[in-house]
Amino acid sequence: MKWTILLRLVPRHLRDPVAGDIAEQFHARTARDGRLRAEAWAWSTAARLALAFRWERAVHGRGVSPIGEEHRPAAGRLESIRRDIGFSIRLLWSQPSFTIVALAALALGIGANTAIFSVVDAVLWRPLPYADADRIVSVAERRPREGRMFGPVSPADFYDWRHEGTSFVAMAAFQWRAVSLTGSGEPERLRTLAVSFGFLDALALPPVLGRTFRPEEEELGRHRVVLLTDALWRRRFGAAPDIVGRTVTFDGHPYLVIGVLASKFWWPTETDALVPLALTDHDRGLRAAHFLGVIGRLRPGVAERAAREELNVIGRRLAKTYPEENDGHEPSLRRLREAWVGGVRTALLVLLGAVGCVLLIACANVATLLLARAS
Repeated sequence: MKWTILLRLVPRHLRDPVAGDIAEQFHARTARDGRLRAEAWAWSTAARLALAFRWERAVHGRGVSPIGEEHRPAAGRLESIRRDIGFSIRLLWSQPSFTIVALAALALGIGANTAIFSVVDAVLWRPLPYADADRIVSVAERRPREGRMFGPVSPADFYDWRHEGTSFVAMAAFQWRAVSLTGSGEPERLRTLAVSFGFLDALALPPVLGRTFRPEEEELGRHRVVLLTDALWRRRFGAAPDIVGRTVTFDGHPYLVIGVLASKFWWPTETDALVPLALTDHDRGLRAAHFLGVIGRLRPGVAERAAREELNVIGRRLAKTYPEENDGHEPSLRRLREAWVGGVRTALLVLLGAVGCVLLIACANVATLLLARAS
């Protein structure tokens, strides 16, 4: 191509890259605008570049550093990076079909992997935000005749387990409830967790402000106290330091704020506040109704297996004492993380492997496109 004569004025180590760039644009413009217009563009571009390099050398005394030179100044390195990026952008822009297909394939693979990895990391691998989280267990009831291998617990069984069990520092029941917060500001529907005494002791997570629940606050009439989460405290009450002792209204009833939970408190149901689990005498005696979740913290030195055997002994005694309600029922104990994610662990790992294969396929497709383009 005749216009390459002008590139002799360009430094020798840059002639081939510059010529290749202009040639690629020349062919694209020939197909689009015709040969005469493409030739005119190539001559003008080659002349402009040649004059620019000569001007820099003659007027400013600046040459272009060799590509492989070590110890080049930072400005020179940045300029080289800028030129490389510019060349890459022009190369991709000149072939939009190839660029769109390659970017779409990589975006699909990388996006799916990022999303699934974030979920798997948060659910399976990241440690729970509690001290000695491997000592926290979830206790449920196994009722094979009903098809429940790890189901909710009846109130009467829970109170018997808590009273007779010696393997736990604390054992507590919980139940999810929705309440309406009214009073100052707009009414708001909140997700609360009704918990029995010892819930925060089982998690080893005391409030940052105020105190936790007391045993007598499980009684109806003395149960209207509340612990706010850090998020609700900041969002609704502006992180007021004097929040302890204030009164808030839940479902039309006044509740005394006794504390604020630590910011690292976390629960799967995205809880806004904790209230005491206060049941009537009739509800406390229920054995055929199962609606409570139970957690506990093992005592130091007590193995999970020993706690399980102790609960099984209590369960067999209850089955003999109350055969109509408890025959065929037995306690079931798992670590807290396993109880939360045990049913989805395999599915999440399979999904992670699947999206990994999608990324490999996307990379292989892009590699094939590059080979086809090179040929």
